[in-house]
Amino acid sequence: MNLPSIFRGRAAYLVLTALLAGCAHRPGPHDDDPAYFARWDSAGVVIAETANEVAYGALPWKVAAEPSFETRPVLGDRPGLLMSTVGVSRSGENTVIVDQGAVGVRFFGPGGELLLRDLGRSGELPGEFEAINLVPAPSADSLVLWDRMNRRFTLLAPDGSGFRLVPRAESPARGDGATIRVLTHLGLIGDMLLMKSTGSDPSGFQDRGVMGTNDAFWLENLYDGERVEIGEFAGVQFLYSSTGAELAQELMESMSIPPIELLITPPFRSPASAAPARGSFVLTEGEGPEILRFGEDGALLSVMRIRKPRPVTASDVEAFVEWRAQALDSAGDMRSGLRAMVGRLPIPEVWPGFERLLVDTEGWTWAQLYHYDPSRSNTWVVFDPEGRAQGTVETPPRLDVHFIGEDFILGVVRDELNVQFVREYALERGASATP
Repeated sequence: MNLPSIFRGRAAYLVLTALLAGCAHRPGPHDDDPAYFARWDSAGVVIAETANEVAYGALPWKVAAEPSFETRPVLGDRPGLLMSTVGVSRSGENTVIVDQGAVGVRFFGPGGELLLRDLGRSGELPGEFEAINLVPAPSADSLVLWDRMNRRFTLLAPDGSGFRLVPRAESPARGDGATIRVLTHLGLIGDMLLMKSTGSDPSGFQDRGVMGTNDAFWLENLYDGERVEIGEFAGVQFLYSSTGAELAQELMESMSIPPIELLITPPFRSPASAAPARGSFVLTEGEGPEILRFGEDGALLSVMRIRKPRPVTASDVEAFVEWRAQALDSAGDMRSGLRAMVGRLPIPEVWPGFERLLVDTEGWTWAQLYHYDPSRSNTWVVFDPEGRAQGTVETPPRLDVHFIGEDFILGVVRDELNVQFVREYALERGASATP
């Protein structure tokens, strides 16, 4: 089949969103109402806009303070010890954990205490793996595993009782003029894989001592490899080049700490992110509080946005300097050196929109707000299926959320010894801001 391209890079994306913003919305008498939602249609694309007061207000939903279950490692017992968890999902009432370190897929019953099935071992035969990842597939009746070393997908029955192999050739890297470093399978929507490639792109950053990466997204048919280009966006940034080395040397001299501690990314920036849903997927560029929803054919269906970006203030920058100084805990006052260094980095005028996206089993989109401090609770703006931001929900600190159901959240945490645990937290959905 021949599927049309949607975006040919960042420029086309910006032109499209500018046209949608400019031609569709007309200020109304309720625009200043903090509880007002605007929703309109522009050339077949639905635009949903939410006032900041509603979007960033606390949603009366509650995530339990303590987990309802936690996997317990048992030394010397392979089924209980998690080494490198790369995927957590729910299949019926069972919790599925994909562990790349142990090269296995494990099925736990309700409560997470009884191991129902332990599949896989290292190898090339069917049912064996070398380097596996779980590919989220909200619409599929199978669990989808990708093995990058054996170059194949394994489709498992929901209880792990049977499987089917789908061999794959090497997928060419996407993105113009960049050296691709990482290829990621973000999800499966119908028969279409949601793909992302990340490559280094030093051009344009050398004069500020910062090198950046770029992220390209596309859809690719699982069986015949046909593609639909989605777009290419700026990725992460980090210190680089002779200018960056000079900055690092200045900071090292002012604080007397090893250079390795100086490899920090400029704050208040977040790369693009995407996540699969049932029959669609969502994508955010990262720079503004806006989410695009696409169909499995790559067609743009709707736009969800918060009315105004949050400005980065001088107090925000100072708070980052203070946090970084504490994180680098060293003898002497390093704040002046850090402050001088941060002052010479490209600090954006507004906070990033969203750092990460997930779509829960009920069709609600969870957009994690950016923050540089991993010890803080994570704050998510939650959008209803109509695209309206209903408010924020906090999840426990250091919980890497993998799956959100109707009344629970599944994720991975590490303790002080770096031992992994999979935890489930109860989720109580209260009222929403929608009238």
